[in-house]
Amino acid sequence: LFHIDDFHPSPHGAYLQGCVLHWTLFRCAPDCKRLSPRELWCNARRMQPPNDDELPVPTLNEAEYLCDVAGAVCRDYNDICL
Repeated sequence: LFHIDDFHPSPHGAYLQGCVLHWTLFRCAPDCKRLSPRELWCNARRMQPPNDDELPVPTLNEAEYLCDVAGAVCRDYNDICL
């Protein structure tokens, strides 16, 4: 979930972070099928070292899985804390 510097998020980590943020703010899942991950990243800035290959963006299946993980974590947290 991290870039090669072990600090900045990879595209997968950024997607998971966005899903957690959506769950936290709206208490529901984002519409993961409205835009494909590739469409989300088509105009995004990416932190890439100049001589490295671009990190892959999540596939649709990976995006749905990450969205499910975010939902499970946020629901469990809300059950404990709210």
